[in-house]
Amino acid sequence: SFLIWWFYPVLMEVSPWGATVGKKAFGLRVVDEAGGRIRLGSAMIRNFLRIVEVLLPFLPFAMFLNARFQRLGDLAAGSMVVYARDRVRLSGVAPPPIGGVPVTVSLSREEEAAMMSFRYRCSGWSVARQVEVANHLQPLTGEVGENGVQKVLGMASWLEAQR
Repeated sequence: SFLIWWFYPVLMEVSPWGATVGKKAFGLRVVDEAGGRIRLGSAMIRNFLRIVEVLLPFLPFAMFLNARFQRLGDLAAGSMVVYARDRVRLSGVAPPPIGGVPVTVSLSREEEAAMMSFRYRCSGWSVARQVEVANHLQPLTGEVGENGVQKVLGMASWLEAQR
């Protein structure tokens, strides 16, 4: 009973589904702040703080003070509960990179999210727009122009493979 109470939510949230059976039934999943799968440490922090929230009845109201409506456990773990929807694969994404390009610099969650967003949104942009946006990422990629576009796409592929 102890193991199920404490570790069932942790194990289910780090699984590929990212959700317990109840969250899955309501179309929800737990992700990190960049939108990727939650890691084991974050899932443990998130779920072990549940007991604090239950014992101190005013803490659940703290979520109303946060713009994302995150509870205390989510704030401490850097996670959030989101509506789960199937990832839409766009056809005609910009020319695929030769392969995943390992990311050798430390990226913030926002920078990772920007690269992933670029990857999934650039298919609807002109080549000139792709180059323009990729040039803004030059400090991270070290490339400009169409080489920069390819490097961003390669880095995004590598990041997705790591998740």
